[in-house]
Amino acid sequence: MSKRWIDSQGNEFERSDGLGASEVAAVLGYDHYTTPYKVWALKTGRLDPDEENAAMLAGTRHQPTVLQYYNDGPGRDAHMYDVPVVYDAGQPLLWATPDAIDYAQGRIVELKTTEVYNRDDWAWDVPIRHRVQCNIQRYAMEHIDPTLDTTVTLAVLIGLSDYREYEVPYSEAWAEDSIAYAIDWWQRHVVADVPPDVTPCDIETFRRLHPDDTGEVIEADEELAGLVQRLAAVRGDLAIARRDETFLKKEIEARAKDATYVRLGVGALKLTWKERKGYEVAPTRYREFTILNDEKAKKELGE
Repeated sequence: MSKRWIDSQGNEFERSDGLGASEVAAVLGYDHYTTPYKVWALKTGRLDPDEENAAMLAGTRHQPTVLQYYNDGPGRDAHMYDVPVVYDAGQPLLWATPDAIDYAQGRIVELKTTEVYNRDDWAWDVPIRHRVQCNIQRYAMEHIDPTLDTTVTLAVLIGLSDYREYEVPYSEAWAEDSIAYAIDWWQRHVVADVPPDVTPCDIETFRRLHPDDTGEVIEADEELAGLVQRLAAVRGDLAIARRDETFLKKEIEARAKDATYVRLGVGALKLTWKERKGYEVAPTRYREFTILNDEKAKKELGE
């Protein structure tokens, strides 16, 4: 059963009823963590929400820390808000959930954390998915407090030690265009129950929805046929490379005998004994790619 939320007006709703600000960014194609296909699968009930992982939990738990960093600045008085604000009760239901409001500065404050390896994403500016989210937050809050500053402050803690602040200007036109696209997307895909295109980023989601063989036969277009041909060529190159590797290792070992090092003109080769230990893993499912020649293909397809 999906979790029911209560908005700023005391009305109950479920996430499947519509789109939050971050999901608008996702259906626009700006979020590399959540794709339009995954949003569609979630909203149509085909996919259960992801369980909270370590990164998500850390982001929630460290929000007060980021808020404290922000409030350390002069003349600030920000407090957690974190209440869904429904700004369109149609279909889809549209809402936003600002993280905090600075009542002294009169502005929205978004609180983010990210791993240190994502630092490059923040090298020059705010990632576009967060810019969309901030604009939707400000658009939504127009219904609650139109006097709020039109600039949203995004406070981010990178790797738990690199604190930064960014000013995200509000564009009402951009917010309205984003919302209009999201509403149209909802009608075309969720209401019509038509999935968006599947991209390589969607494969894990697609596998969760389609874990079994269907027996369906499709005709390859030129692009798909080209991809299969490239896969066959790569596999052929790998087979040759593995064969060459085995041959070369045996030739080298025959000449090196029991030496541990072979000194080269530049560097050296080290040969050491390793023990391959047994291990057990839980059963896993994967899709095996088997390229059939014409004869085998006709046989399996009954032609």
